[in-house]
Amino acid sequence: FPSHDRGVNKTSIRTNVLAESTTYYVRIRYKGVSEGWSAWSPTVSFSTRSDFSPQLLAQVITKSRDSATLTAFGYMITMTADGKKLAIGEPLATIGGFNVLGAIHLYEEIDGSFIKTEEIVSPTSSPNDIPLFSEGLAYSRDGKYLAYGSYGHNNWDGKVWVRGPTGTSEIIPTRPPGVSGTNSGFGARLAISADGSTLAVSASGESYNGHTNVGAVYIFTRSGSTWSQMTRIPASVAQTNLRTGYQLVISDDGLTIAFTQNKTASLFVYQLITGAWTLDYSYSHNDLSPDVNEEIFLSNTIS
Repeated sequence: FPSHDRGVNKTSIRTNVLAESTTYYVRIRYKGVSEGWSAWSPTVSFSTRSDFSPQLLAQVITKSRDSATLTAFGYMITMTADGKKLAIGEPLATIGGFNVLGAIHLYEEIDGSFIKTEEIVSPTSSPNDIPLFSEGLAYSRDGKYLAYGSYGHNNWDGKVWVRGPTGTSEIIPTRPPGVSGTNSGFGARLAISADGSTLAVSASGESYNGHTNVGAVYIFTRSGSTWSQMTRIPASVAQTNLRTGYQLVISDDGLTIAFTQNKTASLFVYQLITGAWTLDYSYSHNDLSPDVNEEIFLSNTIS
């Protein structure tokens, strides 16, 4: 590998310049402002594969349940840690002649190819409902648990289910007095821990104290096959259109969650400490006016 001694403080190498079936050796050094170059780091190596093929992914993501256009096939995708199981959401799929009901397509990697093994369709069959089934979608790392939501169910009240080895459970929130479940969008975003024992659910459209779309995040835990609500984390303030929980992630061990507040472009990180979910960190774009609606996007996991 060339030693990129160009007087710059970082270097990136494009993958398209690497040859297949080749071992590369890498070492780095740093040039300080006053002390000059550091010593070289220990040499590390990596080898490129000879059988990389992007066509497999293209094969999977271009197939939907019917020939209808604008079905949003692939809007949400979740995969197990070993890359063997893949779930693809299609929230605008046509089911039984009704539009925008939604479906989930399950694939497994078998002998080097992803094969569709099952399809889960929206349980809603009302022509007046727009459930957007599968917009909330999350696999546990081991693939034993699949959480999915239908946040448009029953005119945006929302529903969530978790499918496990012994069956499927509906996740039902317990709301405090004065908090309305109407138009709450429960299940718009989901995040599940590595072992499938802790589930975080966004209800970014939840309203209370006379304000609409304030939002909240619910956390559920599993004992055996039974799910129970552990806590509800409300918005930092009661303000219309905050959309708390618009983006949502959870750590592998289920002890840390992070979520956004859309209107204020704020980020909140909570940790489970001695049995209570406690605010650990918060960040906000203080330069934004209260009327600015800016999104913060989070990666799908916290390491």
